[in-house]
Amino acid sequence: MKAGPCTRHIMPAPLLAYIISFLLFSIFASAGEVKLAWDPNTEPELKGYRLYYGTASGQYKTILDVGNITTYTIKDLPAGTYYFAVRAYSADIESAYSNEVSATISGDITLTTNAPEIALFTDAETNTRVTQATTSQADRRPNRNRSRNISGNRAFPGESVSTIKKEKRDLALPRLSAAKDMLGENTMTGLALVNVDSKPASITLTSMDNNGKLTAGEEITNPVIQRLNPGNQLALFDWELFGNGISRYSSNGWIKLENSASDLNGFFLIFDNDLNLMDGANLAGAQLTDCVFSEIQENGANWISVINNNPYNTNVSFNLVRADGTIRRSRTRLVAPNGSLSLEIFRDLFAGTEPHATDYVSIKSGKGVQSFQVMRQKSGDIAILAGQDPASGATRLYAPQYVIGGAADTDLSVINLDARAGKVTFRLIGEDGVQMGATKTLAIPARGKLHIADPGFFLISNSDAIKTGYVEIASNGIRLGGSIVFRDRNGETFISALTLISTLQNSVLFAHLPSTDSFYTGLAILNPNPDDAVVSIELYSANGIPIDIKSELISAKHSVTRLLTEFFPSLNGKNQVSAYLKLVSNQAIAAFALFGTTSLSVLSSIPPH
Repeated sequence: MKAGPCTRHIMPAPLLAYIISFLLFSIFASAGEVKLAWDPNTEPELKGYRLYYGTASGQYKTILDVGNITTYTIKDLPAGTYYFAVRAYSADIESAYSNEVSATISGDITLTTNAPEIALFTDAETNTRVTQATTSQADRRPNRNRSRNISGNRAFPGESVSTIKKEKRDLALPRLSAAKDMLGENTMTGLALVNVDSKPASITLTSMDNNGKLTAGEEITNPVIQRLNPGNQLALFDWELFGNGISRYSSNGWIKLENSASDLNGFFLIFDNDLNLMDGANLAGAQLTDCVFSEIQENGANWISVINNNPYNTNVSFNLVRADGTIRRSRTRLVAPNGSLSLEIFRDLFAGTEPHATDYVSIKSGKGVQSFQVMRQKSGDIAILAGQDPASGATRLYAPQYVIGGAADTDLSVINLDARAGKVTFRLIGEDGVQMGATKTLAIPARGKLHIADPGFFLISNSDAIKTGYVEIASNGIRLGGSIVFRDRNGETFISALTLISTLQNSVLFAHLPSTDSFYTGLAILNPNPDDAVVSIELYSANGIPIDIKSELISAKHSVTRLLTEFFPSLNGKNQVSAYLKLVSNQAIAAFALFGTTSLSVLSSIPPH
């Protein structure tokens, strides 16, 4: 078998062990004032904290560097609900987010937190009602309410019952039926959903056109409802969901998924009958008013799909940004209520502009949108990326796999998400934790981009000698985002793209992980911690029954990359087309997967949840 991406390696490195039991002390609802407090960290390298907040859960449009303090008051907030989180930082590292809390500026005060018990102090009278909830799985449990007013009087003495509830989000994916000049005539969309909630999910799937109208026609049933039991997977083609007529529908649009479960994960795949093109991405959940796409395909096509999952029009501004952070071109388009835009960047937005791989696209919208990019190299394979949230940037990123030599080339794109210039350091590290080649440090302008496409950037290698590793990317304090692209050396056949990893997790889910005689699947797992990790690798069938489970010891600072059939030899000779995979680790890890044809005609990413 030819060696390609994901036939060895992975990594994200240690973040500060910061995070932060969040306690909300005061809310002055009448004055629009919120006072927040959090437990201090004791790490000697701690420099301070950044406070993030916004009007939608997980979407923080405002970032405040509050310094090395553990209380902060935000004033003059208009009426509404606000969501808050904190990240600790050192000179060169920023932690993951704390748990999230929310405050509603109104007659009632609402606090949401991941902690089952909170301390809440309020200026309001003791008969002001205080509502508590957490964002973990739905549950009800007694807790000791410690709500007091400023005088120290308990607002609601004794035990109370808090409802623990995880917010449900509508999911979305694009339909590019009219993009036949890029994708061809026989393109279809596959969808895989996994219900990891403890309750059955009722899922309503609705196909919409660009104008926000229901997709309708002969042999089309729309919307459709699917039921998915806990632990089960649903894997279907679009025509199996909506009927054969959906394959003949000639307009672009999107598919909306409304679900009753609070923890539904999904993955979609665009491919053609002849397997000349294929790539996938996770379904979009968060609705963003700002996002970036870090890749530009110079020799091929670059489509962007923007989904307006709102009942009103929204203006979307597209900026083509140079490597130096200056704006090259700008355009604004209106997206209909519940509609979408599907545009080829250099034909429909910036006609007459030459595409440069060193550029990137930023999007700003009046209302939160969900967006994707689809790139195709010449007449070969495609790569898909979801829009990246600038608020999720970090001072340290990881490319879990990097390939030098053989049939593949690897490109890196790194964007400076901050309005100040900085420096970025790159290190290529082998699976055994040993650095390969020299450390590279490059300056990056404010809002600028670094594009690394030189196979000899880290070290010179004979084209027939394959070397694999992971790349650690660190800044001097600026926030970074970006992506990694795997492609064939000639840029004509396979290509796939993944977002660089910034957050480590103890539990990772891959919503679809096939293994057949015609396809290989590679899985890469990284333990960047100073202690060894014990990882349970769990493969499940579509009905939630374990197919195989393996425990893997991954040494500190090491990674493991193997084919799925190497992790699970029982899969050899079997066609396992419907399956999903869970990783559960005692240490926070990073992982991703790739699958493709054994001939390497196409390659697809399987991003982690």
